[in-house]
Amino acid sequence: MKNIKVSKINKIELQEGDLYKFIDNKNKNFNEFGEVYFSSIKPKSVKAWKLHKKMTLNIVVPVGKVRFALFDDTEKKMVEVKIGQNDYKLLTIKPNTWYGFQGISNEISLVANLTDMRHDEKEMSRQSDDFFPFDWSVK
Repeated sequence: MKNIKVSKINKIELQEGDLYKFIDNKNKNFNEFGEVYFSSIKPKSVKAWKLHKKMTLNIVVPVGKVRFALFDDTEKKMVEVKIGQNDYKLLTIKPNTWYGFQGISNEISLVANLTDMRHDEKEMSRQSDDFFPFDWSVK
């Protein structure tokens, strides 16, 4: 899908603790800086559904593992992406893509999101967890 991209990024394993690269201003998925925020999610918990009309999200999961369900409103297609500290990747979600996510590790997971604009309730839509027929049972 053209509105969703999963990219390899660097994780450098060090004896003292690992270094997780996020994104820099030369990355083709980086538009401009809006804000960065972190969201924790408990095991098996679901946070869904949101759609941004203008905002692009750049997401990494440096702690734990998270399953994302993504529905591209232009292509009318659902995909699932799993990322986390042991499968460290950058997930870019462009505007007009519905998304939800679920913690799938045994401990709390941490989602980091760098956006290209500040949060604005007027540019987003929200729906309940059951808005799309997606099976959130943990696999």
